Amino acid sequence: MYGFLKNYKPLNIQKIEKIEKKLIIKLPESYKNFITQYNNAEFYFESYFEYKKGKGYLNKNKKEMENESIGLDKFIDFEKIKNEIYFIDNDFRKINPKEIIPIVSERGHENYFFIYVNEGKNYGKIYFSNEMSDFTFDTLYYMADNFEEFLDYIVVEDK
Repeated sequence: MYGFLKNYKPLNIQKIEKIEKKLIIKLPESYKNFITQYNNAEFYFESYFEYKKGKGYLNKNKKEMENESIGLDKFIDFEKIKNEIYFIDNDFRKINPKEIIPIVSERGHENYFFIYVNEGKNYGKIYFSNEMSDFTFDTLYYMADNFEEFLDYIVVEDK
């Protein structure tokens, strides 16, 4: 379905639900369905997320991102999500996996797109942090209303 993805490791729904239960989270159905087929997928070719100006922010400084596109590396392996959270958060100790989890890493940087997994007002929304060394919820940039919209904003350059 997604010609821009390669090297994926599908997960069955039972494995996903076991991890959800262990982490005490509930993934949005669209993301859960995606990783049943494309877990840990890498982006083929030059792929990037095209940021929509005026989309908004969850940023206390109320500023928008300066870049209009963000290079994409790969989807995080949900089966190893706990290790990934620890790796990202090892120095910063600010990520609460009961609220957000990383879903995609930025190409060439240690920045991430996150999805809200807490069933509150931000549930299922996608955010990006380009300040992992100064990561707080106030430094997250709002990127998409849901996972489907996030996928719609991905642009793939021809070979």
